[in-house]
Amino acid sequence: MVENKLGQFEDLKDGEYQVFTQSTLKRANERAIKLKLNRSIERKPLKKLFQSQPDHTFYPVVFSMIHNDKEIRAQVQLNKDGDTVMIDVPLKFWTRDVLTLFKDEEGTWGAK
Repeated sequence: MVENKLGQFEDLKDGEYQVFTQSTLKRANERAIKLKLNRSIERKPLKKLFQSQPDHTFYPVVFSMIHNDKEIRAQVQLNKDGDTVMIDVPLKFWTRDVLTLFKDEEGTWGAK
């Protein structure tokens, strides 16, 4: 795990996946726009995407890295075709916006 004055960025264990939900991706994007971060998603295409998919859709984080010691830059998969976008998330909000999914010993999915 990398410690930072604004938050923590944890390494994933085998079988763990990080995802956004529609609401957390929208919230993270609005924050990125408001804070004028380098990477955000245009609102209209994101709204159109959300309208075309079920509310319970998960958006996997396929790549992430610490960016400028204050943010995490994440590549997020938007659909089954593999289309992705990049978004910057302040470190202190990462654990609020991103869920970590895992399977327990019985094969049941959980989140932390």
